[in-house]
Amino acid sequence: MIFCVVYSQFLTSGILYSFGSHWRQAVFYNWPLTLFWALAFAFTSFLLLADENDVANVFHISNRDYVKGEDDANPVWETFFNQTTHDHTVVKAMSSDLRFKIWIMTVASMICTALWEKFVILGPVRTFLKKKAEDQSKETKRTASGGVVLRL
Repeated sequence: MIFCVVYSQFLTSGILYSFGSHWRQAVFYNWPLTLFWALAFAFTSFLLLADENDVANVFHISNRDYVKGEDDANPVWETFFNQTTHDHTVVKAMSSDLRFKIWIMTVASMICTALWEKFVILGPVRTFLKKKAEDQSKETKRTASGGVVLRL
């Protein structure tokens, strides 16, 4: 589960940091990057949302029950079963409803991150704060020089 959430954020970062500013074309003109993002996000979504399958088992996605004795050949579960203080015999799978909710939260996080990058980091909020900082800087120079603006 952690892999799916974190990897989705890494994928989104790759797209977001390619937004650039007004001197660059939109990232979607970079079709290899956009295609890779779409395929990788589809694969990650498949891992998270699919029922039990061999690919998800490789990534240890919790979409099936793990039973002590049956899954001891897997070193991850063997370590878990041997190191726990409780008498666990079965580790229950996450329900498909819970996995879907995690996927929704991941997508919402990706959208919020994209909106933050577009409107705060590169957009109107940045422009407003930059103008405000320049105005304050001019005012500071004016008052420090007795009303004369210093030109650098």
